[in-house]
Amino acid sequence: MFSIPACGGSITVEVHPGADAGPATEDAGPMPADAGSPPPDAGASSDAGQDGGICVDTPEVLPDGQVGASNCGCQTEAVMYVQQIAAAAAAAYQAKGFLCDSVPTWIPTTPPPHKKYQPAHSVGVDFHTGNDSMGWTCLGFEIDTPIHCSYRYARSKGGFIGPKVGGPDPGPLGFEVAAQGDADVDGIFSTYTIAGTVDPSTGKLTLSPVFEHSPLD
Repeated sequence: MFSIPACGGSITVEVHPGADAGPATEDAGPMPADAGSPPPDAGASSDAGQDGGICVDTPEVLPDGQVGASNCGCQTEAVMYVQQIAAAAAAAYQAKGFLCDSVPTWIPTTPPPHKKYQPAHSVGVDFHTGNDSMGWTCLGFEIDTPIHCSYRYARSKGGFIGPKVGGPDPGPLGFEVAAQGDADVDGIFSTYTIAGTVDPSTGKLTLSPVFEHSPLD
């Protein structure tokens, strides 16, 4: 089991490829979704909106792949999923002995404004892409229910977005899990990242706390 530090926390997860990660020291969220489980009902739901009110999502499926209307920000969802994706990356590293290569694109391409995006369930699309050494298939992670934010896993230093806004840098051997949202539809994205850094001499993988930038955007 892997424990991911919550926002502002100082605990990191250290993983040696091929070694038992040992007991978790702090439980900061759910583990990666079970790929074999059926997706929950994508119908109407509600949760706290970023202004403290109630955010209600309608079940209407739109032609562009988005679902209904929403006044929700993506903060709570993003923090949860970046932790889950980082935990999946750490588990894959331990099992395979190498880090999975990058996911080519954001899913969805841009954060859905005032709507949830319904990821496709088909093989070869959205979270059902990659192979044994790259992408979501390598990570063993998928999301099949509607999402407020865009997500990406990246190995390329040129593609890291966290360091550009004051977040942790994964370095040349590491990876970044990132989420972005645009709750107020102003074109300025909120950003959430976790950096996975690898010690070149020991191969030890360390996961940073969740970094947040402009969470109300």
